[in-house]
Amino acid sequence: MECVNQNPHACDLKAALNDVTITWDGKKLTIDEIETSPTGKKSQWHETYSDITPTSFLQVGESGEVGGPFKKVMTLRGTRIDR
Repeated sequence: MECVNQNPHACDLKAALNDVTITWDGKKLTIDEIETSPTGKKSQWHETYSDITPTSFLQVGESGEVGGPFKKVMTLRGTRIDR
């Protein structure tokens, strides 16, 4: 799904199969990922892609403790620009 220098665990296919859940309800893509820090502490990343059109989408990323409330970390609105 993803590979980032800050979290080599994300590049581990077996871990991704166990720790990442991706759902699509026909309108919204949701990604939930359990992340483990180098110290062993677990947290959860929750990301949604919604308002998807041929020319735009809304991406919201949230993070928090496993089973706890999320805190919004990022909001991104993507828009296609024709050149």
